[in-house]
Amino acid sequence: MQTFSENLVAASLFKLQQNRDFGIFYDPEKGGVDFLLNTIMGDIIPIGVGIGAKNTKQVKKAISRYNSDYGIIVSNRSSRIQKEDNIISIPISTFSFM
Repeated sequence: MQTFSENLVAASLFKLQQNRDFGIFYDPEKGGVDFLLNTIMGDIIPIGVGIGAKNTKQVKKAISRYNSDYGIIVSNRSSRIQKEDNIISIPISTFSFM
């Protein structure tokens, strides 16, 4: 299920990229986040994808490493979009409609 979720998020990001100007990359760090978005302003947005209780540790580490303002977790752990500190959690079902 994890691989399916990552593929769904990747497909959604590539679809969004057609109408937005940002780059999509994989985190080169071992144990890093699943995706990195590079915005037109040069900001890096780390994205972690998970099933179940996704740990925020990877995203927080990437926020620090890339000096990001915030990170995103896409998972099935909540039923609504939430923001806690500098991490935005998005339900995978919601993300799939973007």
